Amino acid sequence: MGIRFRRPALLNHALIHRSFRQSQTGREGVPKDDNETLEFLGDAVLGLVISEELFRLYPASSVGDLAKIKAQVVSRATLAQTAADLGLDEWILLGPGEMARGEGHRPSVIGSTLEAVLGAAFLDRGLEAAARLIRRLFKDEIEAVETGKTAADYKSLLQEYVLRYFKAIPEYRIVGES
Repeated sequence: MGIRFRRPALLNHALIHRSFRQSQTGREGVPKDDNETLEFLGDAVLGLVISEELFRLYPASSVGDLAKIKAQVVSRATLAQTAADLGLDEWILLGPGEMARGEGHRPSVIGSTLEAVLGAAFLDRGLEAAARLIRRLFKDEIEAVETGKTAADYKSLLQEYVLRYFKAIPEYRIVGES
């Protein structure tokens, strides 16, 4: 990733999925926490850095345009692809059941883990180092979204349409999974 952790334990913590911690309950030396709080922090740091970068790169853009670009840059698909490009999916600690089902390759799992790693980088090296990492990791994606060279965020487009024409926010319900 191009960053050296001063406290490798933070990076290790960022790689611990909830299922791993739960599967190890009661064993000596097992971390008490999973990566969810680091994911929360990393999401905020990522949002801040990308927002600032877009503000700096595109000062004449409207708030709506900036929000659209940001939504695509920090989307689950982008996070998952970036994490996969880094090989992060090979380092996630999962419980046995999740490992057997290949959960470590699911976009939500690897994308969330990347956010946890970004949170750990922020805690370990500070905002500027984390920001340099984020800018480097997401530079091409920002340019691709801005120039229209990436897939549209269809959920955002649907929400805009429904808001504009029906003056309502869509309500989502899971009807099935496969």
